[in-house]
Amino acid sequence: MAAISVIIPLFNLKDRLKPTLQDVLLQDFDDFEIVLVDDASTDGSAEAAEMLLLGARVPWKLLRLPANRGASEARNAGLDSASGEAVLFFDGDDRMARDTLGRLGRAMKANRAPLAFCGFRVCGENREGGKIYACPLPAGETAITSARLLRAFLKGKRYLNASNVLYDRLFLQSNHIRFPRGCRFAEDREFIAKALFHAGRAAVVPEALVSYIQHENQSTCRMAKDPSKYAHEVGVYLRLRKYLSGQRAEAGATALIDSLELPGAVIRMATSAVRSGREDLFWRVVHSERLRNFARKGLKSWFVKPEVAFKAMLFAYAPGLLLRLYRRKR
Repeated sequence: MAAISVIIPLFNLKDRLKPTLQDVLLQDFDDFEIVLVDDASTDGSAEAAEMLLLGARVPWKLLRLPANRGASEARNAGLDSASGEAVLFFDGDDRMARDTLGRLGRAMKANRAPLAFCGFRVCGENREGGKIYACPLPAGETAITSARLLRAFLKGKRYLNASNVLYDRLFLQSNHIRFPRGCRFAEDREFIAKALFHAGRAAVVPEALVSYIQHENQSTCRMAKDPSKYAHEVGVYLRLRKYLSGQRAEAGATALIDSLELPGAVIRMATSAVRSGREDLFWRVVHSERLRNFARKGLKSWFVKPEVAFKAMLFAYAPGLLLRLYRRKR
């Protein structure tokens, strides 16, 4: 059994896979395995991965899904096949520093935490500049309570994403935490929030060891003008709210979903329809009584995210003005 399983979903990443796999293979930590899951790529990604891993110094395996099922299903398949004590889900076009696995693994053990995460950088393919997201801690502290982290996460603090968190595998299994089937956007937020709810404690490595590379072919960019991605996001927060309520989570967490995350997702679904030229869909969203009720609750977010409250006000009481504002951005 390896200490860590690095699970990498692949879908049409043949031309971007090499630097990612090189980063993983050059880790200064030896006790890990690589689990690649090819999500029915059509560009030869699986074959390219096999060539890159020939003679690798660590064990690896390649799973091939018979049909494209999305990142959620690919990650779940990798989790089922992993043998590591801990798992890191790492996207096939992201990058990691040489000491990423070692530092995350040591932080998890030192703090006796079921998960550990590091800072990350959002940048272009040249990896220059970009924005760094890191969780600030008081001097001398190396961990944070997961309840506090969950509240920050639901307020939109981008401390954790799909590729910068190491999880104890048995912790995930014992709490039945998996990626939501069929969800193709924001699926990592649902997974992370559930993990934080159960964790109790999270170890923190503040340095940005992981780079989230933005490029035109990644799924989030391909879906940039697709309002359906926000329908998936609405589903994420509806399921998450139901889950947390069923687990008797503190009221503050569900209140943040009600007043911030869910209204924001509904509003993004409507405004992205305008930006994609589908004004008929904008009006269908606005005139849906259920979606309008979700959006109205965003009026309670004035002191957390006033921009969400402002857009919620327009959505509920002056949708024509909201439409005109986003026409200008189109």
